[in-house]
Amino acid sequence: MKPFYYFFYFFIALFAFSCNGDLDSEPCDSLSAPAPCEWILKRLECMNMPRPKDSYNYPLCPLMEGWADLHTSEAMREACTVPECILKKMSTQAVIQAIWEMPEGGIRGMFFFSNSLLDYISPPENSTFLELEKRKDACKALLERLTKVNPIPQYDGGYESQALEWLFTQSVYISQLNKTQKLKVVEICLKNDELRQKSNYWIEYSTFNQLRATALVLMGRIMLADVYSPLVKAVNDNDELKSFLDGWRDGEKLPYSYGSNRWVDSDIPTIIINHAKNYIK
Repeated sequence: MKPFYYFFYFFIALFAFSCNGDLDSEPCDSLSAPAPCEWILKRLECMNMPRPKDSYNYPLCPLMEGWADLHTSEAMREACTVPECILKKMSTQAVIQAIWEMPEGGIRGMFFFSNSLLDYISPPENSTFLELEKRKDACKALLERLTKVNPIPQYDGGYESQALEWLFTQSVYISQLNKTQKLKVVEICLKNDELRQKSNYWIEYSTFNQLRATALVLMGRIMLADVYSPLVKAVNDNDELKSFLDGWRDGEKLPYSYGSNRWVDSDIPTIIINHAKNYIK
């Protein structure tokens, strides 16, 4: 009889373990929602690429019933957390998509409130940003998007293309670029900046000039990462240009906040653009 009891208790333990495993992995069984919500759909128009098939659908976002019940930013961020078990299995483009669509604290939110930090500090709870940093093909995926995204806002507040440029300014991604890719990014940024300056939508709002910083900072940081000697010399000789490319951090008294017009009326845009044009020749 003893062998019978051994087998009996073994199968009971195995059954209990498998049930607990199912409960623990329940968030991984689906992408939480059947389709992106209306608020998200508006932000897909400028992508000019298909939404990745393995994209995560946030269970709550603005315009959905229940979002208004989230009264704190912590509650909103919690609702915007992608389960780790799903995140690890997502393609790199899907991880970027999760940042792109994140209702609270995503690519647009960090773009507006960070003032284009030299190196943002990913919030510990923001596992999606941290996951992207770990991906070895992150810069390749970001470059693919930068090549396709519409640089002109498609609706009031539609600054996704600038936010994408801002995300790319981080050294963790620039360091992955080879020479050919660096030249490509600078070429795209020059084109984007030119198209934006000619856009009637852009000209209508003077504050949009402030948003030129994203393309300018990205070009400048790529050239510095490539040790492009003419710009390196210009930065060494110009403290304001150095501060502009270093970034502005909350609590630090650096000359430039990207929300001000001071740099717009300076010679900084011309310096960076002229060096960028020579860099890609």
